[in-house]
Amino acid sequence: VRGTKAIPEACMATIDAQYDQPCPLSLPLQVPGGMDEAIELYIKWSDTVHDKHQSLAGCYLNALVLYTTIFGRSPMGAAPPNASWGPRWGMPDAPLTDANLLTLQMAALGTVRQCGVACGQAADFVV
Repeated sequence: VRGTKAIPEACMATIDAQYDQPCPLSLPLQVPGGMDEAIELYIKWSDTVHDKHQSLAGCYLNALVLYTTIFGRSPMGAAPPNASWGPRWGMPDAPLTDANLLTLQMAALGTVRQCGVACGQAADFVV
């Protein structure tokens, strides 16, 4: 959830009760260089109201994680997203800067590396 720094204990206990082993990851994941609170991952209706659907930045991050997971290749240097994708609603997305792209690429790489080891992938899975 946006802005979450820690998962509430009651929520974690409910999730953990559904599995026979504890989560091998420390959640939420912390990826050095992979966070910028100014990047909007959800469509905004106003300055204070967000939609449940992903923004262009959120779509790009999802694509980077999926690419890295499926192919085991680093997302670093990936092409920027096409800002003209599909119908839009809400407030216009802020243009993604080179720094934003780098942050999202680092977030995807770090997330897959952390999850990959916990899920049985080799430590050098992502090249």
